[in-house]
Amino acid sequence: MKNKIPVIWKYYFYFSLGMFVIHLIRYLNFYVTKAVPVFNGTIDYSFYSNFSLFIRIICIFISIILIKFRKKYPIIITTISWTILWSLLSHEYELLLFLSVSIITLFCFVSLLFYKVNN
Repeated sequence: MKNKIPVIWKYYFYFSLGMFVIHLIRYLNFYVTKAVPVFNGTIDYSFYSNFSLFIRIICIFISIILIKFRKKYPIIITTISWTILWSLLSHEYELLLFLSVSIITLFCFVSLLFYKVNN
């Protein structure tokens, strides 16, 4: 089974994990300083709510669990990791960031589908 799955999935996973850590650092900066993200006059007050913090803490625990199972199920775990990242970044105002994460998440889902069909 290891020979059929390319090693690139390891790098896809770690790239999504790195983006998640960067997002978490950025979020904690906004949460601690109580700064409000503003984009073209639009203010997102729900960005640093307690519920939003709770969701990110849950995502941290899920990511730790995903790291433990990454070697056994690389495509499935990478797809879950990118889906979590997509859901966390779905409120972002930066269009290029949202589009790139959406494209990679879609690529992971399509690859997962082809992998499941072929095996």
